[in-house]
Parts: sequence; structure tokens; C-alpha cells
Amino acid sequence: MNSMSPSRILRLGRVCTLALLAVLTATGCRHQAANPDGPNLTWDGPKIYAPPSVPLTVSGLGLNGTVDQLPGPAPMPVTISRVITNTGNQPVPAGYEVNETVELMQFVAIAGSAGFVPNASVPPITNQTVLGSALAPGDSLAVSFTFTVPSCGMYRETLTVDDSGIVAETNEGDNVGTHFFGVASTMAMNITVVPRTFSLWHEVAGGPTGPPPGIVAAPAFPATTATFTITATAPGTAFHYNYRQAPVNGVHGAVSVLTGPAPVLPPAPAVTGPIVINHRVSPVGHNVPSVDILTDLGWERFVPKVTAISSDGCVIRQQTAQVGVAHP
Repeated sequence: MNSMSPSRILRLGRVCTLALLAVLTATGCRHQAANPDGPNLTWDGPKIYAPPSVPLTVSGLGLNGTVDQLPGPAPMPVTISRVITNTGNQPVPAGYEVNETVELMQFVAIAGSAGFVPNASVPPITNQTVLGSALAPGDSLAVSFTFTVPSCGMYRETLTVDDSGIVAETNEGDNVGTHFFGVASTMAMNITVVPRTFSLWHEVAGGPTGPPPGIVAAPAFPATTATFTITATAPGTAFHYNYRQAPVNGVHGAVSVLTGPAPVLPPAPAVTGPIVINHRVSPVGHNVPSVDILTDLGWERFVPKVTAISSDGCVIRQQTAQVGVAHP
């Protein structure tokens, strides 16, 4: 048997003791756990916005949580208030710093994922610091910050208490609170696509006649399979737009084309619409033997996509269509 040093035995004993305390706490024996002496500053309760906000639950997009929606329009003054509480058992001396930073977020799409990240090209819209007052154990302090939101969009707000470490706290991990809020745009637009999905039956001379149920016989080629229309739905709305397709050429020779006015991208002036974009498919060859429809059916699949972004950058709309060509 290997021998253990006294220090190692002590460390193991301490781990076992802490594990036992964790079990006792989980079963309700909280009086068994030691309470470290010292002050502790922590953020308490929700942030309060003026003007009042509407909480929205967002999953994904780099946010994952509650986002407070402010009414707008921007620019607009905003006051944010929150409470700091001393949850320790020793007093907190006056003079600790309380900081508020608000950053504009930007929406990005990279490598198949999309979401909000801080906009590093612009400085924070506010970075304020105040000094906190003394707090006895259990006492609270309400702090408020007022600033101007310059434009619509998504913002990240970070509240930090005692960032310089003046107060020796029992828990330094609860001093930062991060939250997101958005300011609505006055612009609005919509993209419609008709039909949303479409499958074409491309027959070959001497092959099976007529499509099976659920598949539309192709009209004269090239066939218009989907029509996208971008429309402003609020006064004063202008937008940029773009469109693309994947793939351009199908595995059996069909050609996919999006036709319409040329895309309008910044820094070109935004347009007011309506903009109409058509997706057209021209089947070319039959690289599939025409023997048995169940075993010799070939498919080509196309995905046209149209995107529009309001000129203020705060409204994004996107629509896609699914277009298939069957080759018996």
C-alpha cells in the first residue's frame, strides 16, 4: 500500500467533509453548512426600464433569454434602474464603483449560423460610473443610469459592481449582470412567395406518361416555379434586397434562374418597392433510364432565396422556396 503524506490526507478529509455538507444541504439541513464571514455585493431583482418595456423570450441568435422591447422611436432617452444588495454578514464600506455600459449589437451570418454580436466598429453608447454608498448586511441600494439610445436595434447592457475589487467579498462571481434590450423600428416590410413549394414532372418521349399524385405536370419550359414580392407595409419604409439560388445547375442538367430587378445593396440608395422576383427552371436532359418509375426516377432540387433589410438595419425579412424537378 502506498503511504500518504499528512497534507494529502488532510486535503482528502476536507473534500469528504465538503461533499457531506453538500448532501446535507441538498436534503434540507442548511444549518450544517458553514457561512463564510464577510460582505457580498450582488445584483438583486430585474432591471426596470423607463419608458416601460415589454419582455420577450428569445431562444438562440446569441441572446438566449429575456429581451426587453422598448417602444421607440429612436433617438430616445432611457433610464435603467436595478438594486444592489449586501447578502453577506459584514458591512460594505462606501466608495465601491458601479458601472453601466451599453453596446450596440449587429446581426451577422457566418458559416451557416446567424446571431447578434457586439458591433466593434462603434464605441459604447454609454459608459457611466457612480460610487456606491455603505451597506449593512441585508441592506440594498437602487442605482439608475440615464442615456440616449441613438437608433433602433439590439443592445447589450452590462452592469458591474466593484470591478476594481475594493470590497473583499465572499463571492466575486456575482458582480456582473448582462441583459439585452431592443428598440423597435418604425419601418416594416414583407416578402410573399407563391407557390411556396413546387415539384415539376419532366417527361421524356417513350417514358411514363403523367405525374404521380402530388406532383405537378410541368408547363412549357422554362417554367416559373415561384414568385417573390417584397412590399413595404409601413409609411417611410425603404429597403435593400438581394437574392440567390442553390444550386444554379442541377445534377440532371436543369438550369435555375432568378429574374427581376438587379439586387440593391448598401451603399446604394434603398428602394421602396414593390419588387417582384421570379424563379424559373429549364430542365434540359434526361440522364435517368425510363424503365421503372419507382427505381429510375431522378430528382433535381433548387432552393431560391430572397432577403430584404430595412434601410435603418433593424428589420430583416427572408423567404425561400423549395423547387423539385422529377425525371422519369
